[in-house]
Amino acid sequence: MNHAPLEQFPDDKFHEECGVFAIYGHPEASNLTYLGLYALQHRGQESAGIATSDNREIRCFKSMGHVADIFTPERIASLPGDLAIGHTRYSTAGDTVLLNAQPFLVACNKGQIAVAHNGNITNAGELRRELEREGSIFQASSDTEVILHLVARSRERTLAGALREALLQLEGAFSLVFSRPWPGNRSEGSPRFPAPGLRRVGNARRKDGLRLRIGNLRFRFDQRRVRQ
Repeated sequence: MNHAPLEQFPDDKFHEECGVFAIYGHPEASNLTYLGLYALQHRGQESAGIATSDNREIRCFKSMGHVADIFTPERIASLPGDLAIGHTRYSTAGDTVLLNAQPFLVACNKGQIAVAHNGNITNAGELRRELEREGSIFQASSDTEVILHLVARSRERTLAGALREALLQLEGAFSLVFSRPWPGNRSEGSPRFPAPGLRRVGNARRKDGLRLRIGNLRFRFDQRRVRQ
């Protein structure tokens, strides 16, 4: 049997795309997120990052390279909180630079928001051009930043409402995890997505097709149900 020379396959490597991880309600959330990202390292080797929340503020660290090299014990200890989201990047859109490393952390009229994203937003270029015409300034070339601009520009007063409005404008296939601080009494509502009218379904909260699984912050969205 004749075998083709390896030179004919210059791109013979894994293309797993990004890895996304989140945990809520554990005092060692940053350490567990590190372990989760270590297990997901095969899904992206360009950069990695972790954002944690202690209910007062979000702290984030990200860098180019592999998870084990970035997150030393000292670095993990500098990320306190019982909630963490993490990301390992394999770029499907945007340059391989630190500005595109995730999670993205911003402070806007909805407060601090951190987001990690995997997948492709097929109309991101169109949305980006529209936002730029209206005055938005982008720092990264990743699709993920488009989501944050849409959330920040939303006229909805709650984060859940702003997310719903933003996600209705997106096309493609993707997964998202979000985090935000929520100081105060946790019994007053969800510490991450306080939105009037959300009702608990098992370990989730739903409204208009919006599903938040608090255990691992998995976010699911059904456009058809919302439009009905």
